Amino acid sequence: MNSIFLLAGKTLCMRRLKHTDLQYSYYEVMSLLSEVDRTILRSREIFDNLENEYVYFVVEDLHTHMIISTCTVIITNARTKLSQIACIEHIIIRKDYQNIGLGDIMFQRLKYYCLNTKRCLRLQINCNSEL
Repeated sequence: MNSIFLLAGKTLCMRRLKHTDLQYSYYEVMSLLSEVDRTILRSREIFDNLENEYVYFVVEDLHTHMIISTCTVIITNARTKLSQIACIEHIIIRKDYQNIGLGDIMFQRLKYYCLNTKRCLRLQINCNSEL
């Protein structure tokens, strides 16, 4: 799910977290993640093994190549594909990109990913309402 859009005069791309993001933008990405997510991503083996259950998304400002937002989607029962439940957690946006509607756009695209792409039966949200 690579999604490029214009918002407040900025060209942004919402996509899945790549290993190169951790290699080249480690501190940027880690500063936006929750403590639980930082712990999971510190080990590359854990990241590889949890790919089907924990999906990390980032938003990149294509002009500055800076990661400006992160989000975690947890898919439960991912192996069975019969009764998957998605949980959107920790939409975190850099302060200088807040209050421009980015959180709403991210939420709508994550909701589409969970319900249509992953075909989850239910969606739970565990995010701060001040997006």
